Amino acid sequence: MGSRCARTAAMLIVSAGMVSVCLFAGEEEKTFDRLFGKEAEQVMRSRDRADSAVFAAKLLAARDSAEEQPAFRALLCEKAYEFGVRIPSGYATALKAMLCLVEMVPERKDDWDEKLLNVYQLQYKGARSADEKARAGAGLLPRLLAQADARVGAWEFAEAVALYRRAIPVDAAVQGGGKQRIQILLRYAETRQRLLRHVDQLRTHLQGKPDDKDAAANLVQLCLVELDNPTEAARYANHLGDDTFKKYVLVAAMKPANLPEKAALELAKWYKDFADGAADLVKPRMLARAKRYYERYLTLHTAEDAAGAAARMALEQVTEELDRLVPPAWVRELVVEALVDGNSEFWVTPKGVFWKSGRVGKPGRHGGANEPTWINGRKWMPKWGKPGQERGFDETKPYPLPVGKLDFKLKLLAVGTKKGCQGIEARDPVSVRTRRGALVVSIPDHDGGSRWYRFRLYRP
Repeated sequence: MGSRCARTAAMLIVSAGMVSVCLFAGEEEKTFDRLFGKEAEQVMRSRDRADSAVFAAKLLAARDSAEEQPAFRALLCEKAYEFGVRIPSGYATALKAMLCLVEMVPERKDDWDEKLLNVYQLQYKGARSADEKARAGAGLLPRLLAQADARVGAWEFAEAVALYRRAIPVDAAVQGGGKQRIQILLRYAETRQRLLRHVDQLRTHLQGKPDDKDAAANLVQLCLVELDNPTEAARYANHLGDDTFKKYVLVAAMKPANLPEKAALELAKWYKDFADGAADLVKPRMLARAKRYYERYLTLHTAEDAAGAAARMALEQVTEELDRLVPPAWVRELVVEALVDGNSEFWVTPKGVFWKSGRVGKPGRHGGANEPTWINGRKWMPKWGKPGQERGFDETKPYPLPVGKLDFKLKLLAVGTKKGCQGIEARDPVSVRTRRGALVVSIPDHDGGSRWYRFRLYRP
């Protein structure tokens, strides 16, 4: 076989419909022309469009006989798509080809998603009955919304607007019940589109009149608050007349992880003030910034003093307001911190969390204390079944959280004598397991004395 490959770029063996191909690297197109070029030309010239569907199916079947040539298999799938989309009877083949390419060539997923969207759109457009339209729409709708969301993430708002508008009638056809949500997303994209036009106008204006401090302040404010982009705002900081404002803008452009303690606290308060006067559309982003900076400050500020207590209270207020404005569809991660003395279990269910205690102290109750459990920076006072007892087997009432799937990984962040401590003191290992439809974090803590444990549950 090797000598024959050296003499020719490909060998075609047709036996019971099987195709075996031997290729030189980089010659996939030439090989396709040798094996299928004439037939492809005939199909393209044929007046019977059904030939395209038959040829597309043949190409997709040939892919299975080229397992050792992944580049050629990918090309066969691309060609199967190109011929399949020419006629409704070939749409199913085109879909299979694209779904194969998503797995085979994941680095080009954006290209394949675009083509998948095209096929579903063709199926939807060509549907002859309400049932057919509903079935086609069920495949089309999530891809329209995913593409639109991706465009928003890339700040391509004009494209996002067009996709959201296409999604509304499809949602109605499949009776998805998402019209209100899609309209909210559409209005957001339209608002962002107009805002970017205004920002571009101000940029152009400053190029001609760099001393216009009012225009500069307006532009910086838009970048900071409306666009939530302090890095972009910092580009125009030198045009500002207010040195204090300029200082905050430049510091906000730094990465939060690089901020010193004082700067983190000042930015937290600054963004919290922005949030207090912000419109509902941008308020959550200002609160999220404030939350991030308060968390940075409290990571650095380990002293148990009035400043730390005030920051923790402010963080709790910001977190509660953020949760009220933007209730998460599901919790992406859980950062839990609690005082533990003896064997304890933190149970996570799709709808919430709760504690189970062992023979000794209940979480938060060691030595007469009544400490809360902190979940994502928010205080939770567990309600035990036997509230009058500090020790012994017991269970709390659930703390409701939209957890959803329990596909979390565990990372131990800190173990020490004080809340907010850094480092991991040597204790019994913390583990995680699944049990009775729940995820259980087990903290044995058989060593003497209680300790503050901080751990993170996250989706990889």
